[in-house]
Amino acid sequence: MVTEREQREKDNLRRDKLSGFFLDMSKLTFATSVLAGAAPIFNSDTSASIPYVLIGIAATVVFAWIGRLILK
Repeated sequence: MVTEREQREKDNLRRDKLSGFFLDMSKLTFATSVLAGAAPIFNSDTSASIPYVLIGIAATVVFAWIGRLILK
């Protein structure tokens, strides 16, 4: 049988892993969409990549916020 203490430790571990997943997703989203979307800005077509950069920033903030909520 699983004791209450063991169950609490498992729940805390699951919460830590899930929040880590969302925080990693925010880092990956930032790296792929914002940095890769910003590359064409240095060329000639700046207007095409600005929406991608803004969407990437918004998704990064949302993923980081979800990860922070799970940690609480």
